[in-house]
Amino acid sequence: MRQYLSILIMGILITGSAMGQIGNTDESVDVPFLWGHAWPAGARPLGMGGAYSAVADGQSAIVYNPAGLARIKHTQVHASLSQMSYTSEVNSLNTVSEETTTYTKLNDLGLSIPIPTYRGSLTFGFGYHRIRQLDTAIMLSRFARQISQYDTVTVDYNNYTEGSLTNTSFGGSMEVAPDLFMGLSLNIWGGRREYNNQTMFLDRDDIYYWSHFDSTDNSITDFSGLNFTLGMIYQIKNLGSFSVVIKTPVTLKAKENWDYADIRYYEYYPEEDAYDKPVPEAVDEGYSEYKIRSPWILRMGGSLSKGPVTLAGDVEFIDYSQFKYVTDTPYEDTDKTSANIIIRQKLRNIKNIYTGGEITIPGMPLKLRGGYTILENPVRDTIKDKRTVWSAGFGYTFSEQFSIDAAYAKTSWNGIPRNNLIDEEKLNASKILVTLSYYL
Repeated sequence: MRQYLSILIMGILITGSAMGQIGNTDESVDVPFLWGHAWPAGARPLGMGGAYSAVADGQSAIVYNPAGLARIKHTQVHASLSQMSYTSEVNSLNTVSEETTTYTKLNDLGLSIPIPTYRGSLTFGFGYHRIRQLDTAIMLSRFARQISQYDTVTVDYNNYTEGSLTNTSFGGSMEVAPDLFMGLSLNIWGGRREYNNQTMFLDRDDIYYWSHFDSTDNSITDFSGLNFTLGMIYQIKNLGSFSVVIKTPVTLKAKENWDYADIRYYEYYPEEDAYDKPVPEAVDEGYSEYKIRSPWILRMGGSLSKGPVTLAGDVEFIDYSQFKYVTDTPYEDTDKTSANIIIRQKLRNIKNIYTGGEITIPGMPLKLRGGYTILENPVRDTIKDKRTVWSAGFGYTFSEQFSIDAAYAKTSWNGIPRNNLIDEEKLNASKILVTLSYYL
């Protein structure tokens, strides 16, 4: 299947063809559910840079730390709408092309219901979240590519990916002892990735019998799986909280339909004495299924509160070398054993750091937020081993029953050339997230 393709390995919580791509090597393999970027769910966590596991006291707790659900005192319904902007600046033979695309989507839905108890607290929750956005776009238009010492052709190159990985979560939490909260959630994984790639080589100088050569590669992949999140929060009176979150491995199942075609269009085709003749040179389609398992994830956090100010921080530990195919890969020339050896050789154990803060404006129902995130590159022996994300946001309470939160986050990085068309790639991604909450 698709043996003419070089197989790439992806491996960091960032957008598309980014820092997580494992280089220009023939020994590489895909880790599909690490494509894209894992933006924080909910506007308040996004505004605080994802430093939310110890602060969690709202609907987004089911994503970060289900123990925080027990802090919710009233039935709560919320929904979030997001807009992501993705810009790719590509340099090929000193010709720069820039493409900016935007994607507006429903990001979160949630419901939390507290249950009356004699002592302590008990809350159940439901949530739907886009935990990883896979949208990217690259466009190179009409640039020259030398194919011999004397001849050149011009190239149109378009690469678009759209989709997301989602979690539908069901969870509960209770105060098991004074100021000690425990929670558990079941996360049902889903999502779809649509990949479209088209490259057209144009004989604009009329050197050859053919006028242009089209190469297309398309695939649609559906994902499914499940795992659990176990969380704990210990509340230190009015000073702050300490949290521990453990996420179990997920065995993600991918079902993929794919097709590709290489077609040369001849101005004059001497074998048939025909003009404007399309000649297929490689055409195929197929279907594959495969499974890959993620490692355990450990996340610890803390928060401090003093008057109107709250400061928070999280650290997340992930050993990317423990990603493992549990079936053969979708590539005929890379079996399960070879893929897992490559993963262990190319990926490493990393830690991500999330920091953020929130201040309540005295005399106003307004909160201002800011955050800073450091994401380590899990790829061994890379030039740039860290990337940062800046974020800011606010929350405004209109009444006891309705509030709005909004946040903005931005990150940028240098991509790794993925084929012989791209010499250099600079990428920028930003996200606006607006959350509406209603309290019954």
